[in-house]
Amino acid sequence: MKQLLLSAFLFLLAVTSASAQTYFYVNGSTGIDSLAAGRGQSAASPWKTIGFALANVPAQTVSTSAMVYVEGNQVYSPTTNGEVFPLTPVYNVSIEGRYAVHGNKPVLQVPAGGTAFAFPSGVVFNRNQVTIESLVVRGGDYGMRMGAAPGFRHRPRVQFCVFDGQAQAPVRIDNGGAAIQDPRFFQNTFSNGYKGMMLYSSGNGAITRPDVEECRFRGFSNAAIEVEDRSPGGGSVGGLFRSNWFDDCGTGIRIRSAQGAVTTAATIRTSRFANIADWAVDVQLEYPYDPIVTIDECAMLDCGGGVRLTGTPLPGSYTLTMSRNVIKDCDVGAAFFVLGQGTIDVVSRDNVIDSCTTGVDFQIGSSATPPLQFTYDSQRDRVLGGVRGVRIVAGSPGSITFRSGMICGTGTAVTLTTSFQVVMHHMTIADNGTAIFALAAPGAGSAFSHLVLAGNGLDALSNGAVAFTRSCFASSTWPGVGNLNATDPQLLRPSYKLAPTSPCIDAGDPTGGLVATDYEGDPRASVGVQNGPAVPDLGADEYVYAGSARPYGTGGFARYNVFPRIAAASPNAPIGSVVQVELTGAVFPFSSVPTKFAICGFGLTEDPTPGPFDLASVGFPGSYVWNDMLGLFPIEAVSATGTATQLVPIPNNPWFVGQPLHFQWFVWMPVTVGVVSSDALRVTPGR
Repeated sequence: MKQLLLSAFLFLLAVTSASAQTYFYVNGSTGIDSLAAGRGQSAASPWKTIGFALANVPAQTVSTSAMVYVEGNQVYSPTTNGEVFPLTPVYNVSIEGRYAVHGNKPVLQVPAGGTAFAFPSGVVFNRNQVTIESLVVRGGDYGMRMGAAPGFRHRPRVQFCVFDGQAQAPVRIDNGGAAIQDPRFFQNTFSNGYKGMMLYSSGNGAITRPDVEECRFRGFSNAAIEVEDRSPGGGSVGGLFRSNWFDDCGTGIRIRSAQGAVTTAATIRTSRFANIADWAVDVQLEYPYDPIVTIDECAMLDCGGGVRLTGTPLPGSYTLTMSRNVIKDCDVGAAFFVLGQGTIDVVSRDNVIDSCTTGVDFQIGSSATPPLQFTYDSQRDRVLGGVRGVRIVAGSPGSITFRSGMICGTGTAVTLTTSFQVVMHHMTIADNGTAIFALAAPGAGSAFSHLVLAGNGLDALSNGAVAFTRSCFASSTWPGVGNLNATDPQLLRPSYKLAPTSPCIDAGDPTGGLVATDYEGDPRASVGVQNGPAVPDLGADEYVYAGSARPYGTGGFARYNVFPRIAAASPNAPIGSVVQVELTGAVFPFSSVPTKFAICGFGLTEDPTPGPFDLASVGFPGSYVWNDMLGLFPIEAVSATGTATQLVPIPNNPWFVGQPLHFQWFVWMPVTVGVVSSDALRVTPGR
């Protein structure tokens, strides 16, 4: 069913790609609702109400379209101009607010309990022709309601609008099945109400997949976006949620995979969540079958929690992928609270969980046979600060793996109460109250190797439940093959990198095969001494004799999908060389117009203290500072392709060997957009 619907509507899109357009005008102050000749066809002779215009614009075909311009600087309501709600959108007829002269968009004031726009179910609305643009919608229960009948599609484009104060939600989509709902919401503001978007699917063959990009959500007591799939089969529910801002809401994005769900696929990218009372992203499972959620390069700041996966699933499968996110100053960074069945796979890469009360919390169990199969694979993640780093309370079959990561500066780094297989390879666990606290032995196949434990009040408390191999203990002694006992690993704080003279260099298993890279992305088996072999080190960091230059952190974003990113021309950085710090992506992608100019900042630590991390406080939300910013290089012009280069000479002085340097680009854009930051570059000079 899904394929048939898609084929039919691709044909419709093809035949509507080129069309003739006519124009009509509405002015609530000077207009007259009349069918007199010429009325409504010019700004000098407008209609009075939007509803009258929509009812009397000539019927359009697949090759024609119409635009209704609505004059701004005034309110459209039953009491001001006689406007009647809900307004009924019309096939191939767009609506756009006019505000060029006075700067004020038209305001649609909807009575209590009303709806501003109600899309008729038996009409096709295609994105490339049907647009609702530059309106302010206030009050009522709903701003827009959509729900195509079987065989139809609702795909309008809604952009540059403001929705404020709806009692229920600015947008509600109800898909009863065998229909496609995939509107695009672009650069809108949604504020002050119960929920921001209600996206529901309940029928067989339902496809509900909106694009929500560069929108702002604030002040919702419940979820800013709620996606719920209750389709019996054949449907696809989710969408693309990219470069959005969420502030002061109960929940950011809530995704429910409920009874009968077949495919719940949501992609959440380059978005900022701040001051969220509950969870920034909350994924709730009931009956999963191949739902997929991806969370990439998002910032979750001062929230009740960052990411939660929870529920009581029946047999099925689920995949959650998290990569390059920063979760900072939350109660819980990431939580996995699941009691049920099915197969759940979580992939976590290059995330930073900073100053959260609990970093990563696992509470996993089974409720029936066959039992839940849960796997968690973490690589290059860092948990920094807080009371608890990682807590594992799990009793069903499964495995939890941490590789090439860090857990530093917490009260208790790792707490184990589990029969799971737990694997920790090449981890740096330092400056905690207790590094590893095991109440019982984890499951068969568990392994703890190539660890660096330093600066902890207690390296391990396990009563022999945990066996360590090829690990370095700074202040204790543990039996095990290849262990370095009572040995200072020579960590360079606050980066927790290995000093050039560290005994952990080349102390790893020469046969390799444990993990591909260190926490920065350097090859795990690298040359660490002059003319030496490529042998792995202990801990998260792999010391590279020739130096290292690798990006890290969460990149910033701005309106119009501008994503500046940093890189180095070479992965190595020996003293006496010149590091080429490169900027890419500083260009408006649709117009190919480059941004104005860029400047590269540098510092000696990753911590931005005493300055702010989140630049929303100075008017640039979506941008972050990744170092202490001790200075700035001269301003660089941005090329026509959105690139720039800063040449950084590394002094030919042995003092710099192993001392990390940090760089980050800041791009100046037109005044309506402001400044946007790149991710960061960590340069560790070598020889």
